[in-house]
This record gives sequence, C-alpha cells and structure tokens, in this order.
Amino acid sequence: MAKIKQIWAKQILNSKGNPTIETTVALDDGIQTVASCPSGTSVGKKEAVELKDNDPKMFLGQSVYKAVDNVNKIIGPLLVGMDASTQNEIDSKMIKEDQTPDKSRLGANAILSTSIACVKAGAKSYNMPLFAYLREFVKKDGSVLKIPTPAFNLVNGGKHAAGTLDFQEFLVIPA
Repeated sequence: MAKIKQIWAKQILNSKGNPTIETTVALDDGIQTVASCPSGTSVGKKEAVELKDNDPKMFLGQSVYKAVDNVNKIIGPLLVGMDASTQNEIDSKMIKEDQTPDKSRLGANAILSTSIACVKAGAKSYNMPLFAYLREFVKKDGSVLKIPTPAFNLVNGGKHAAGTLDFQEFLVIPA
C-alpha cells in the first residue's frame, strides 16, 4: 500500500463565506486528495472544538490559521511514512498527539480534515470508490453491514430555533 509522503493545509472559505481548513494528502504513488472540514452554525457543549484564531482583525476572529499550522507543523510530520490504508492508526495517532478529550489542542477541524483526506487517499490508491473502500474497511473490524436508515428531523432547537432548547434537533428514526 502507498505511504503518506506529505500533508499540508490552507485556509479556504466555505459556502457561507466563513473560513475553514482544507487539507491535502500526497502519497508516494503520486495520488493526492483534498478534504475540507465542515463547521456548524451551532455547536453543542460536548462537541469537539473547532480551533479558531479568535483574532478580531481576521474574519472577526473566525480565521483558522492555528489549525492550518497544526496540520503543517505537527500532524503532517507525525503521519508522513504511514500506510495510507491504516485509518484507525492514523486517527489514533492524531488523537494521542492532541491529548485532550475535545480535540482543543490541535483542533477538531485540523484532525477531521486530515482524517478525511487520508481515507480518500487510501480509497484512491486502491482504485476504489470511497463507499466501497469504507465498506471493506468496516468489514475488517467485524461490523455487520446494513442499509442506511433514514432519519427525520421533527423539532429544532439550539441556534436554529426561537426557544431555549439545549438540543439542536429531535430526530425520528424508524427501526
């Protein structure tokens, strides 16, 4: 399997015009993949922390240059040389390096964008669509594969609603 040759990140703007992180993973077989990290409008108290710069002069404090630096200076060098198909090891190594329960040191945005770019690189290196690669990856740990179950949003809370509900969404999931 191909090894991770280089990882780098940059700040981009998401579809709402807000800064987010984009990470590129290059493998030694010439494959490159890119992933950006989504960010929600409202954030739960127990969610992993999206690392922002909090500099009011840069996108009103919303820039993510610290997270970009963490990918370029810490996460990238940490993962170079790893087999791109060892997703559990890649993710575990980043989480261990972060050393916080909420991913606040390196930033969940830095960790997630790197993780997604790595799994996409693994799939591309095997010349498989991402869904098929993930299916094979899941099968390795003995999980039972199932058809996805739909989820329906009935009640909104959090920043999306006019009340004081602590929960963002109440979903109905048919079993």
